[in-house]
Amino acid sequence: MGKRKYTYNETVFENIDTKEKAYYHGFLRADGHVSKNCIKLEVSIKDEEILHNTKKFFEVNSLFGDEIIKYRSKNKDKWHNKDKIYKYCSIQINSKKLVNDYFKHLNSTKKSEVRLPRFDNEEVTLAWIKGYYDGDGAEDTPRLFSYSELLLDDIAEFLNIPYKTACVKKNCYQLYIGAMAWNKLSLNYPHGLKRKNKMEVNKNMCG
Repeated sequence: MGKRKYTYNETVFENIDTKEKAYYHGFLRADGHVSKNCIKLEVSIKDEEILHNTKKFFEVNSLFGDEIIKYRSKNKDKWHNKDKIYKYCSIQINSKKLVNDYFKHLNSTKKSEVRLPRFDNEEVTLAWIKGYYDGDGAEDTPRLFSYSELLLDDIAEFLNIPYKTACVKKNCYQLYIGAMAWNKLSLNYPHGLKRKNKMEVNKNMCG
């Protein structure tokens, strides 16, 4: 067994009692790959900021001077055409405890069956939804995507959204959240992805 290259805070998901913890938990549920003893998050290079923030959140420290954020390029994936080079960056944390703690706040390990976690504090739950939105939402017309229809139904109920969850393709669902809900999420947790924060978008439009 090789030497451990990094140290990190393995207790952050023991209790989700802050908006920051809820945000990263929600973001990982939307855009992360969590299984066995591994948490991995890969994003487009344009969203590199979230990886540096994730590194700070988990309090990652290198024992040998290696950078935990890795970079790669590819010219084809299931979402894009092959005539362009796409650049990605990723972070991977290996911890059985972190993975176990992460899943204990969810009702299922399957993305198609996950429901909205309900925390004691409403603002913490809102931060979870903001994390999910930053990971699997669109900012042009504020909407959420998910493999779980039940999750989107739960979010619609929690936010009092009048729109219905719709199936956009096989096993993929969509929920329009509207400007008021987007504003509420952004005000409650303004520290997520800048391009998906309503306050930041409005500032850039007026600048």
